[in-house]
Amino acid sequence: MVGQHFPTFRPAYRQIYYTRHQTGGGAIQDMLPHVVNAIEWLVGPSTRVYCEAAHQALEGVTVEDTASVAARNGDVLTTYSLNQFQAPNEATFLVHCERGSLKVELHEQRWGMYPHGQPAGSTTRHR
Repeated sequence: MVGQHFPTFRPAYRQIYYTRHQTGGGAIQDMLPHVVNAIEWLVGPSTRVYCEAAHQALEGVTVEDTASVAARNGDVLTTYSLNQFQAPNEATFLVHCERGSLKVELHEQRWGMYPHGQPAGSTTRHR
């Protein structure tokens, strides 16, 4: 899950490449590749992708600012959710495995391991 208030971090977004798909604009070409690259580094390349995207909120443009993606990376199923209008600037990655889960919160500069069968709150967290 990734999102930020794009006008705060890129105030000139209406006057730059972002306004048109032909110049690399929209959430799919601007923000999503960074997230996909991180996941592909962890689990391998995407082999199938399904995406729903829409313009929901950013003023002054018509390109998509929201995307919901389901993908397959070999045997691994992945999902991505992002928008460029939410208030918090955050990126959270969840990786669910055979013996538990890993949660990375880039915006908080922390990560934690959550083993199956452990009581709530007994995670191993790192900063």
